[in-house]
Amino acid sequence: MVLPRDEFTKFLLSIFCIDSINAMSLFLLQKQTPQPQGRRWA
Repeated sequence: MVLPRDEFTKFLLSIFCIDSINAMSLFLLQKQTPQPQGRRWA
């Protein structure tokens, strides 16, 4: 399967953006909650 160059880069960028956003939000959530995980979101 061969994708056009710009489609492929858009695809990769979307994956990396989603991954970095998820990582950042997880990091911020852990930083804001000193209590053990699971207690607040149970």
